[in-house]
Amino acid sequence: MMSPSLIITAGLVNCRDSLSGFLTNPAVIIKDGDIIELVHATTRHALNSHNVAGPITKTAQEVSGFTSNTKIQSASQLWKVDIVDEAVGTSWRVSKHEVKLVHQPTGSYLAITGEHLPKWGFGQLEVVGQLAHNVKKSAGAVWRVTEHNQAIANMNAEDEIGAEELGKSLVRTAEQVVQLGFFEKLWHYKVAMVAAIKRMPSEHDYSSSAFDWPLLTKGVAYWMSNSSNAQVYLIGNPVLWYAGTLSLLIFPLVCVLLTVMAWRQYGVPCLNQWRELSITATVFYLGWFLHFFPHACHPTGTQYLSTYLPALIYKLMAMAALASHLYHYFCRFRWSKAVAVVLCLLLLQAALRTRQQLVPLSYGNTALSNSELSQRQWKESWEIIMHKPLPPYIDAQLKHNLQKKQFQEQQQQQQQQQQQQQQQQ
Repeated sequence: MMSPSLIITAGLVNCRDSLSGFLTNPAVIIKDGDIIELVHATTRHALNSHNVAGPITKTAQEVSGFTSNTKIQSASQLWKVDIVDEAVGTSWRVSKHEVKLVHQPTGSYLAITGEHLPKWGFGQLEVVGQLAHNVKKSAGAVWRVTEHNQAIANMNAEDEIGAEELGKSLVRTAEQVVQLGFFEKLWHYKVAMVAAIKRMPSEHDYSSSAFDWPLLTKGVAYWMSNSSNAQVYLIGNPVLWYAGTLSLLIFPLVCVLLTVMAWRQYGVPCLNQWRELSITATVFYLGWFLHFFPHACHPTGTQYLSTYLPALIYKLMAMAALASHLYHYFCRFRWSKAVAVVLCLLLLQAALRTRQQLVPLSYGNTALSNSELSQRQWKESWEIIMHKPLPPYIDAQLKHNLQKKQFQEQQQQQQQQQQQQQQQQ
């Protein structure tokens, strides 16, 4: 994979003058290990990063241009030069050396992910601050300078003022182009989501079909301990999950039934209640449909249960709205309030008990035995991981090693405390 080219055009390799705040003239030589800023030529925006997820790759940090006075320097704008396969102090040479740029406050690497931004980003490649353990897997964090414009790098303060005015005009034009309405943003989000699904592998051990999600057929395993059955397994609360799916089926029937009753003028609820029912049914079903239907139309590509969570929110709100309307409609009948309260309490009790049973799988803080995991596996399609039982002699050896390690750690802590007390005395 070829290294991406980084074009430096605005004194990016120059140093600040601490007195004037402007870039030094002439340019200084940058060496391996030096701390620099990356400044845009026309807008004078300094490249910075912070602990905010990237626009597409959520496991990486966002990288953006920071608008600030040229006399003010922020730590988030500082990058360390790391020349690849060269000793510390080596001069950075254009078109010869490949470099990595390390963000000083967070330790992330300036990198490209290979993903393309949507329309608001003009389809350009996504640039992020990549974590160190992810950088080792790709060459997206290795850069080579292919051009250096010395005329622009040596611009004086008067030229900077003109460049700043030009940059402001360019920024205003970009804002006018990038502005999108709500439905345009929603549409581009859906298009990007479907395109990303198509690029994924067609099969995965924990992938599932969109039609499996309403019935909670399959979960997703995220993490498991090497020494026990403690694990993080994404699975919903079956009681609320099935109750919400049932409400999606009952809600249209209730709407049709009330429409027929209104047409025949039999037990018609008040007009306000009918309007509320119509609005809630439209909003919640439309929200559920918009989050579920695009995935159901594209069975190819890897999809996971987590994709259904936005639609799940609308499903649960539809369930609450249905319960509320049925309660207000049937409360005029004898014993109806008592029956409704009992049903709600039973549903709540069942949901809480189910949560208590499955919560160790959500947080991974409890080492369950194989029999306890089997009790929590409501369906065979839930591929909950279980460690095979170890032979007795191996299990005893592991316990002995663990106790020995804990004893050594306690001794080290005691020694450190004694050393601290001696230093204080």
